[in-house]
Amino acid sequence: MIAVILASWGCGRKKKDSRVLLTDRIQYDVFLKNSDSTADWWVQNMDGRGRDAFVKMIMEKAYSGKFKLYDYFGHKPLSVEQVKAIGSRCDTLSMQRATPPYNLYDTVIRAELRMGDILKVRFLEAWYWNEDTKQMEKEVTGICPLLDNFTPTGEFRGNQPLFWIALNDKFPFTEAEKK
Repeated sequence: MIAVILASWGCGRKKKDSRVLLTDRIQYDVFLKNSDSTADWWVQNMDGRGRDAFVKMIMEKAYSGKFKLYDYFGHKPLSVEQVKAIGSRCDTLSMQRATPPYNLYDTVIRAELRMGDILKVRFLEAWYWNEDTKQMEKEVTGICPLLDNFTPTGEFRGNQPLFWIALNDKFPFTEAEKK
């Protein structure tokens, strides 16, 4: 009986010890929908069958209050209300009436974040090599939804990160871990 316990404990230890940390932080973007229609569906793209469900899932996780949420740039904690406000905006337009006396008036336009606006996600991961299985293993630490950002004239500026969803206690990193 003792031999069986020691053997199972030893196998478990060997499996865990065979995992080698390649990097504790790697960050990269993944297209949810590739704008290049000539590319194969799997090249820089997420399969359409899972794309909408994935975006819906990560946004529901963010809005549920069950995960820690952080500002993208400063990694300061955010509340669910703050995260919901990130995706919406209000613009005020001054318009002129079409009839005399042609007075100016203001119109407030409120835009809400739509799930279809999220075309990319940014992952923060730790990567491991498992010598026993000869496989690479990834541990997702954080997910950041991204929006396309355009100038008022319609020129693409780049991607706008919304916020980080922390998936474990490794996020965010302390100042000592960043070095």
